[in-house]
Amino acid sequence: MALVNGPARIAVVGAGWRAGYALRVARERPDLVEITGVYARSARSAARIEDHWDVRVSTDLDVVIRHGSPEAAFVCVSKDAVGDLAVRIHSAGLPLLLETPPGPDLDALLDVHEALGDSGAQVSEQYQYQPQHAARIAVARTGLLGPVGSASVSVAHDYHAVSLLRLLLGVGFEDVVVDGATEVDRVRSVRGRDGWLPETRVIDSEVVRATLRWASGRLGAYEFGSEQYVSPLRGRHLRVRGVDGELVDDEVARYVEPGRVSRGTLRRDETGRDGDLEGLHLRQVWLGERLLAESRFGPARLSDDEIALGECLVRMGEYVRGGDPFYPLADACEDTYLGLLIHEAVRTGGPVRAAARPWQGRRSVASTEPTR
Repeated sequence: MALVNGPARIAVVGAGWRAGYALRVARERPDLVEITGVYARSARSAARIEDHWDVRVSTDLDVVIRHGSPEAAFVCVSKDAVGDLAVRIHSAGLPLLLETPPGPDLDALLDVHEALGDSGAQVSEQYQYQPQHAARIAVARTGLLGPVGSASVSVAHDYHAVSLLRLLLGVGFEDVVVDGATEVDRVRSVRGRDGWLPETRVIDSEVVRATLRWASGRLGAYEFGSEQYVSPLRGRHLRVRGVDGELVDDEVARYVEPGRVSRGTLRRDETGRDGDLEGLHLRQVWLGERLLAESRFGPARLSDDEIALGECLVRMGEYVRGGDPFYPLADACEDTYLGLLIHEAVRTGGPVRAAARPWQGRRSVASTEPTR
């Protein structure tokens, strides 16, 4: 699964946490991803990145997007800063891979879509490429469950969750009505993003619940509380229901014939166990004898989220070399907009109906409906 004509050559614009993912992937698999340079806003950030990752870093954006012949720029800055930087890079003629979300509010989304909607910009919505989620999406979209009518996602916040819902349900840019509410979840906080907490405390975590009813009749259920990302005390769950079966987390039940229902579990094929000397990494995800997802990043020891971001980088390289778009700006704008509607429904007591938006005339990669 190597790229034709060598690794994807990517300029990274940003020096934060997500930039580290791209740099780690490139360090582990330089045959797949090459970082041509990194843009940092401050000399302090530039020095930190240069020392830790041994890559060329500059506080001059023009230097970064021209040095090393990058094929694309991965813009991973704050949602408030992404628009202006993206337009500047596009004006310089470099294809764009934008981090999620592409803007903080509807006005920003409209502005970035107006400026870049025809540019071919792609977005690194990585959840679809986390191997376990990729396998679940494959179960939903390959007909194993029959026509899918509803999905419930409690694995990520806002636009990430909306993206998963739309991909699982095959929903594009349809009209949709959103209801929302919150509840308080009292839970002990024991772990943060950087590791276990030396002192724990009981917190009131806000959990947001919402329903999204699309014009096609498909139903999405959203639930998320911030502790779910890192806490071992609050799990992440996903359910998909079709006419002929159901997926619940990693368990699949589906109709086969009268008197017969097949039951199976998504199985991760991972190396490095027992006497396996291949090294610890994920190879594939299977359901029985069906291959549903695989990682091209072995033997690198990467987390599922790092694999997913790496997949976005590699696909960007394939895209600029003539491949298919994998997550256009319009889809990311839709995800972000519906995430905003969830919070509007919570604030107002809902229901909230989506307004007309300019990207509705485009083709969504999430849609399973035929192009008209």
